[in-house]
Amino acid sequence: MSRREFRAQQAALIIFATLNIVLGATCFWLYPEYQYARKTAAAEAAVAAKQVEITRQAQAEIDQLKQIIGHAALAPIDEIESAHRQDSALVVSNGAEAVLRPYRRLVEALWITARSVLAREKAAREQVDQLAGALSTMEEGHRLVESRFDENTHALEERLRAERDDFAAARSRHEHQTRELGQLVDEKSRAVIEWQESYRQMERRLARQLASLQHDYNRVVEKIRDFENVEFEKPDGRVSASDPHSDRIVIDLGSEDLLRVGISFAVFPPGDGRLGTHRKGTIEVTKILAEHVAEARVVNDSLTDPILSGDLIYTPLWQPGQRRHFALVGPLDIDADGRDDRDLVARLIERSGGVIDEELTAAGDRQGGMTIDTRFLVIGRVPSESNARREFMETYGQMIERADQLAVERISLTKLLDLVGYRTQSRASSPRRQSNRSTR
Repeated sequence: MSRREFRAQQAALIIFATLNIVLGATCFWLYPEYQYARKTAAAEAAVAAKQVEITRQAQAEIDQLKQIIGHAALAPIDEIESAHRQDSALVVSNGAEAVLRPYRRLVEALWITARSVLAREKAAREQVDQLAGALSTMEEGHRLVESRFDENTHALEERLRAERDDFAAARSRHEHQTRELGQLVDEKSRAVIEWQESYRQMERRLARQLASLQHDYNRVVEKIRDFENVEFEKPDGRVSASDPHSDRIVIDLGSEDLLRVGISFAVFPPGDGRLGTHRKGTIEVTKILAEHVAEARVVNDSLTDPILSGDLIYTPLWQPGQRRHFALVGPLDIDADGRDDRDLVARLIERSGGVIDEELTAAGDRQGGMTIDTRFLVIGRVPSESNARREFMETYGQMIERADQLAVERISLTKLLDLVGYRTQSRASSPRRQSNRSTR
């Protein structure tokens, strides 16, 4: 190798060494900045990735919420807002403008509405069950009447058949004797004629009895149908005017309704137009003023709950334009003093325009008879088997059975007096009249 080439190699080596030193110094100087930039980029990339994940989760939750409220994941917000306004309008009442409310509030409102509807449906079903029970009871009574009518009809037919058989046998014997005893033909002929006439009379009598039973049966059927259509415990009228400073009031019944002076009515609060269980007091008619106007006095009421205009009045002893029929059975003791108050009960019924069709006194005397028009059977205290006479108990049972055949409603003496509003003398004074006396 020549000297020149050696020097060229030395120069190249020096240049290469110098470049390595410069490159190494440059790298040493730039490496910390590179590391810082790298860490910064990595941190920013992590933040960006976290934001992307948060955005993705938020979008997934938004899509899930859209599906929960019944919309597609890609449904625009305008469509969702329009449907929300329509849903809000469904629960707005009185024609008010729909107000955007959270769906939880809409669901609560719909739940309240649904619960109210379910409650009304439950009440309606209970009422239907009660009416079905009453109808079933009436149908059972109807079937009982039909069964007894069929039994009576069958018995009459059997009796008629037996009479016909007896007549046929007698006629056969007569013909046989006629052939054997010619001299007695005229006498036997007259006997046959008399027997035939007796048979015809008996046949007519049985026909009349059968027609009477058929008539009673038809009347009972009509009465049962009337009971099916009647609205029980319907008020007879209302209080038209009431003066808080006196015991005089005016009611909407009068001469056109066949109202009579002395009839007592129990007074009930107006409610929904039907009688409730709370009775406010008792009034007694004192004067008939017009066709549908009468004056009455307050027999008893309460200072804390006085009789007011619009209150309902009712009595089982009287019905507008009609006279109600009653039957009385057993001892009727009003004031629990051990004595029979039958005369007082009878006067109370007759004074109100009622009619007593039949009664069984405490002594066992049975007077009159129930008909298809008898409305109530008032049952007094039932005597024990050991203390009552056998004849009395038999008659008592017969009257109860007859009442069931005619579909007569049974009521106790206590219920009758309560519906009439009767009170004993110790409780019959009106707080309103006592207050008036004290103010005077």
